Amino acid sequence: MKTAVFLSLLALLATVAGPLQAVPPGLTLDFLNDDAGDVTFSGTTHADADLRCANCHLSIFDVSRSARISRADHRSDQFCFGCHDGETAFAARGNCDSCHQDDW
Repeated sequence: MKTAVFLSLLALLATVAGPLQAVPPGLTLDFLNDDAGDVTFSGTTHADADLRCANCHLSIFDVSRSARISRADHRSDQFCFGCHDGETAFAARGNCDSCHQDDW
């Protein structure tokens, strides 16, 4: 009986874990920014790096579509800049057009 329950839970976890990617490959999220140019978040790029929602959400970002990142945040190790530091992922600081569609 315990084995059947364990296998059922394992199958359920495998079914649910796949769709829990940050943004599914092939999809993007566009963050509109009047001051500094829009930012497009690529699900494909992040999924290719084996990232899932939990890698960023709850620890770095709230689970919210209304994330606001200030210019001061760009000088911190918070939000995107926790990984986009030039070591874990490309450096965001000083590379504005790598994220923003328009120059600052």
